[in-house]
Amino acid sequence: MDKVFEALRAEIKDLDKAKALVTKFIERALEESVAAGDKEPDPFFEEFWKTLMTGIYPSNIDTIFRHSESEIEKLFLVSLMLYLTKNNIFNFVITPPFKNTNEELKHFRDYRKNRLSDIEAFKKETGGTESDYVAEIEAKAANGEIPKDDAERIVTEVVFEKNFVWDCFHITMQPAFPDILVDGKTIRCDMLVWKPDDERLNVIVECDGFEFHKEKPAFIRDRKRDRALKFKSFDVIRFSGSEIFTSFPTVSEELSNYIEFAYEQLIKENQNETPEENI
Repeated sequence: MDKVFEALRAEIKDLDKAKALVTKFIERALEESVAAGDKEPDPFFEEFWKTLMTGIYPSNIDTIFRHSESEIEKLFLVSLMLYLTKNNIFNFVITPPFKNTNEELKHFRDYRKNRLSDIEAFKKETGGTESDYVAEIEAKAANGEIPKDDAERIVTEVVFEKNFVWDCFHITMQPAFPDILVDGKTIRCDMLVWKPDDERLNVIVECDGFEFHKEKPAFIRDRKRDRALKFKSFDVIRFSGSEIFTSFPTVSEELSNYIEFAYEQLIKENQNETPEENI
């Protein structure tokens, strides 16, 4: 098993090999899905898988390689992508660093709400569907009423991002928090897991390399950071560099299960809440 892990670690370190691995895992998942259903996928289903293989997941790997600040972090995230793909979990995207995390989260969520509001207003006024909304945007672009670039962006948002990116889990790398101070200094974390449609899900993930976290001052500083983040409603989960290196499939599974559990708890809270008008 050690030799298998060693070979896999070597592939994950190489950008092209990592992309090839993810594509291979997606293709295998598609084959298993078709076999389980005993029928050929419909056109939408095929387009979804094609988008994953050619777009989102290769883009995720690019983002990981571009912004990872350590080999451990890279190993963890690529391994997580492989684990999610192997288990047919495709509602994750990796996003570049935020310079001001709380502001950028608010901006993303406000933009999403405004775009969804535009779509619902169109449907209410015309009785049309999202497809009709897309057709109208394309017609306006053809008539020169709106720039073609803007039209393409809106169509992409409605057809794809609305149904996948906007409501999936986001893993933002190197999120910075200029509004959170520890010992007079702003902090930046390794990863933030969040969901655009639920402001309560905020999970900070830290990869603690032994070199930078072994001394007592670093240990104390890490605990101060954790308390400061929790005070701002962020959950914090830490993995040691050694366990990521030696057991990356296990920690990937653990993180995936942790996120799933945390979100399920939020859903249960929603179900148990009593509307004020019924009190």
